[in-house]
Amino acid sequence: ARRENAEVPGLRRHEPGAEIVKRGEWVYAKLHRTPNSVVLACCGKEWVGKVLEDERHFFEVKASFYQGQLVDEAGLEKLLLEADNINLFGDKPVRVALAKGFIKESDVIRVKGVPHTNIFKFR
Repeated sequence: ARRENAEVPGLRRHEPGAEIVKRGEWVYAKLHRTPNSVVLACCGKEWVGKVLEDERHFFEVKASFYQGQLVDEAGLEKLLLEADNINLFGDKPVRVALAKGFIKESDVIRVKGVPHTNIFKFR
């Protein structure tokens, strides 16, 4: 069962203008809810607002899509379980998805050397 607007343990809301990030909070995660699915966008903090382009890919890390709550590994794992459609960008979130068995290395592409993957769950 999905919980609307429920607090997820391990997550903290990002305060605009906040300069200090508490220890353990190292990626942004944002849930986008539709009537039929939950989309998780997650990226390393260092990538928000960046554009990466190589011979095969163009990737814009838009704050409006990715910059939600700051999350640690435990919080990210809970969100990975909740979401149906998952978009991960950066070493840390992709590494967690690999370690927890959500993806395998062949599911990861690299944009200018930065790992990226999408996960779709069919229920």
